[in-house]
Amino acid sequence: MKMSIFASTVLANLLLASLTALSQEQVQAPAFRDGDFWQFKVTEKGFIGSSSETGDAIIEVAYAQGDIKIFRVLSDRKEEYDRKAPIPVRPLLELSKEHIDLKFPFAVGQKWDYEYTFRPRGAKRDNRVSVEIQVKGSESVTTPAGSFIALRMHKDESWARPQGGHVSQVTTYFYSAQTRSVVKSLMESQDGARREIELIKYGALR
Repeated sequence: MKMSIFASTVLANLLLASLTALSQEQVQAPAFRDGDFWQFKVTEKGFIGSSSETGDAIIEVAYAQGDIKIFRVLSDRKEEYDRKAPIPVRPLLELSKEHIDLKFPFAVGQKWDYEYTFRPRGAKRDNRVSVEIQVKGSESVTTPAGSFIALRMHKDESWARPQGGHVSQVTTYFYSAQTRSVVKSLMESQDGARREIELIKYGALR
């Protein structure tokens, strides 16, 4: 029993030390290699104003020759998404040129902002979205892919409704330098929409 308590104390101290170190250092831009891949489980509820093309799905991102391909993983095959489709996993590795959610290098306490446009289904004009990102802290996060020390980031978005007023949504990201990706994210919209994404597998096909 004493050994168990001792071991637990050691593990807790190591975790605290890792979290403290991560909070004090900058996360550098990751280097990807041909064959790297990540699989994410995406769960959505409610209307997603950005016209998401996924719904509930298993999504795979594969890196090759300086570019990526994104697939829906089915029980017997993979279906590649159109490159222009608004797939929500792109910002999780910072592979989106328009959405700068991961502005490397970054550390706890930093923040940045940017704008982008999108056109909701049925709308006749684009909406301009204002975004602010803040790196809030570090913590341990567990997903089906494992347990990771991650930086917690908050993303606030807002845009004008065509009929008047504003819409806002908040996303919490957990970024791991170990996986070179966000390992978990939760988006909640003022309109009641909700999207949760978890990393379920990652690795390299050489």
